[in-house]
Amino acid sequence: MATSRFLRSALSLTVLIGSASAFPGNVWVVDEGGTGDFSEIQLAVQAATSGDTILVLPGNYAGFSINGKTLSIAGDAAQFILVSGKVSIRHLTATDDVTLSGLNMQNGLLVSNCVGHVGIADSYLETPGLNQISGQALLGRHQIVASEDVVFTRSTLRGRDGGNDTYCDTVLDGIFGESSISLRTSSVAFYSCDLLGGDGGDSGDGYCGPFCEPAFQGNGGDGVNAAQQSYVYLDDTIPVGGQRGSHQGCAGQFNVDGLPVHLDSTSQLEEAADPILSFDAPTVVREDDQLAVTVTGPVGNMTWMIWSDTPKWRPFGGNLGLLHLDSQTLVLQPLGAIPASGVLSASMSPPPVAMGMGARRLFIQIFAIDGVAGRLLGTTSSLDVLDPAF
Repeated sequence: MATSRFLRSALSLTVLIGSASAFPGNVWVVDEGGTGDFSEIQLAVQAATSGDTILVLPGNYAGFSINGKTLSIAGDAAQFILVSGKVSIRHLTATDDVTLSGLNMQNGLLVSNCVGHVGIADSYLETPGLNQISGQALLGRHQIVASEDVVFTRSTLRGRDGGNDTYCDTVLDGIFGESSISLRTSSVAFYSCDLLGGDGGDSGDGYCGPFCEPAFQGNGGDGVNAAQQSYVYLDDTIPVGGQRGSHQGCAGQFNVDGLPVHLDSTSQLEEAADPILSFDAPTVVREDDQLAVTVTGPVGNMTWMIWSDTPKWRPFGGNLGLLHLDSQTLVLQPLGAIPASGVLSASMSPPPVAMGMGARRLFIQIFAIDGVAGRLLGTTSSLDVLDPAF
């Protein structure tokens, strides 16, 4: 039976509730108002050592770059933390990982040449304004290049709409909308995300001398644009391509709408089978608070939250999905059966922080036994458990 095979071989659990070793780490507080350790995120990144947590208080911050270092950068607020500059994550080795949560990244995200895990949760990625670069189908501001383990959870990614380009005084060409995200030679999973390609710019024909000069409306941007042996995994996520621009004038319309997922011949798309198993939980919690979790899934399913101090990308194929945790160090926390409403709410004490450490960085995922559908693995996310002093 698929369920028993999964429990025996896939999970290989070390079921020691609450007893897994803590991952040591300091906590650096970033506050634009000057009450924290630093007033900018980049300064905290430079000061931190691998394994540290950077806690960001409400404010408007410049972009930052992480190069070959294990870090968690978490917004500590109900609203998004505004990051107006570009964010880049580069050159993570197999033992490195970076998690970002609670951020509003307004000038693009670049993940490049990363073997280790990159996780983005509860974040919003949209650049204000219009794409004003004509003559090409732009891939967008958010790009994943040559990276093997990237996961987006409960996040919105939106490509910019296309603007317009006027020539010969009266001819108006539409500019292409951007893809919400582009992948090149990368493996990326999306859980409970909105992926929205930008709309193309509008166009209008005009007259240059005695002739009607045809204009072209802009193409819509793709929900996901993947090429060069990329892999896309969608769970509780329906990407949407942008619409081509409207057209007015004496000539016919041209150009096309964006695709939900645009794959080249070398790339692969896999979608999680129904029924969906998803959860909502904070990405930051104090050790003395309760960790509240909401699970949505098939009625009657027995569910667990599983966690590990180490992330790891492991596909099982079929209905099982992806395991994003190290199967040798898993801890199982039972949550109960999903009630008739289809939504289970549970609360528990978070895993403890080691004595003398400021934070514990964890990776969590929802797991359920469904004897009919076999849909066992669901949403994954990061969790920073902080000492109550922070």
